[in-house]
Amino acid sequence: MVRRRFTFGTLLATSFMVALAAAAAYAGGHQISAQAAPYDIAKRGGALVVSLTNCGLPSSGTMSGTAEGLINGRRQSIPLKLLKTSKRGVYAVTRQWPIEGTWVLRLESRGPHPVGALVELRPEHAAAAAGGAPASGVAIASVRTFYHAVDASEVETSLRTLASL
Repeated sequence: MVRRRFTFGTLLATSFMVALAAAAAYAGGHQISAQAAPYDIAKRGGALVVSLTNCGLPSSGTMSGTAEGLINGRRQSIPLKLLKTSKRGVYAVTRQWPIEGTWVLRLESRGPHPVGALVELRPEHAAAAAGGAPASGVAIASVRTFYHAVDASEVETSLRTLASL
């Protein structure tokens, strides 16, 4: 009977391969991104352009979204209508939430591997101080993406952080 001896190098190489395989399993996949609408979409009322990709390529998956806001300490939630554009996996979002208050857009794509994004919108007074909003009328503070559906606590944290600006 042949006995194999495992060395530290073998253990290290095996650990590296397992870590690499785990990273590959999570890499790519569905992702949501958002940006201020380009001029041609902004002049038709679009505030943002939202994209759903799979492994970096446009995806035909479905998305849904809500505008989550904080106005004078009161929470509001408004379902968003995402308008398909002529490009696969790209949606236009018109402003469907009030100017007052602090807002984040909660975007999700459900399926076997749900993904989500929080688009944190710069409050109007902060956007004006920073030189104003783009042609779309909406200034994005940040976009946080998740490899899971967006949790209510993540929305609350974003709103509280933005409200303190």
